[in-house]
Amino acid sequence: MQPITAEILSRKFAELIFAEISEGEKQAILSHPKEDMCCITHDFMDPNQVILDAYEALTGVEAEVGDDDIMHLFNTAWTLARVNDWWQA
Repeated sequence: MQPITAEILSRKFAELIFAEISEGEKQAILSHPKEDMCCITHDFMDPNQVILDAYEALTGVEAEVGDDDIMHLFNTAWTLARVNDWWQA
């Protein structure tokens, strides 16, 4: 398995987030202040499961959730999605 970058994971994560929500929910997420560290996606779904699904879709394996490197990758990917308007703007 070739390692994935945080940006690749971030883009897949955002793609899966927006595949699961309504247009109104999408607009709520996109209009939420980027500097707010509280992620509004929790209001509409379990984004923790979505990032796990994104990782598995890209790698073909389940993430080892307790692994520090995996958690750093997930946190970085999540931040990239949030500060880049979920790659949807």
